[in-house]
Amino acid sequence: MRRGGFTLLEVMLAVAIIGFTTIGIFRFIQSTVRAVAVSVEDTEEQLRVDRLVALVQEEFYNLPAHGQTINIQGESIKLNGADFDSIEWRSRGGPGLMTTAATGEYRVKLRIQPVEKNSTQYEIGYWRRPALLETPGGLVAGGSDNDATWVPLLQHVSALRIRYWDSRLGQLLDSWRDPTVRPAFVIMSITREGDDVPYEAVLRIPISAVQ
Repeated sequence: MRRGGFTLLEVMLAVAIIGFTTIGIFRFIQSTVRAVAVSVEDTEEQLRVDRLVALVQEEFYNLPAHGQTINIQGESIKLNGADFDSIEWRSRGGPGLMTTAATGEYRVKLRIQPVEKNSTQYEIGYWRRPALLETPGGLVAGGSDNDATWVPLLQHVSALRIRYWDSRLGQLLDSWRDPTVRPAFVIMSITREGDDVPYEAVLRIPISAVQ
């Protein structure tokens, strides 16, 4: 009686099928893991942008009810075809400016600048300069640009554009220089590295005129 069994060709074919199946499963898992990693990274980047916008919006909400000599100032700058705008306001020290241990008042400028000198990578952050120092007799003018500090908030960006809504004209302006009136809101556009479409957010500003 002839005994049954697998021929060498059948064994080799079975091994080949198992090998191809294993490779297919490995590649599928690898591509899935890579896709999940990219998705997580994109989500984290989006959260960083959202946190930046929320931080600036909170600062605007905390502006004093009556304006100072300088309420809001905005400058429009283009460098090599990219927007490098900035917006400046006055703020008390506190969590919003990462100055929980500091007192007094600051000139604060949100702007974009190189991560390091001569670097081609940019970041958005706070430039903070003391404007009023707290003394036993009250607030007195003080501080200079030499006392200014930089707080990085968002890296891997390539452009920052800020536009200002002038309710009197009913239109958006590229800059804001009127010290007596605040814009009703600003539109902040942030372009991250590799993005074709910028992230846009509308930030409200409490209306106030100098009294």
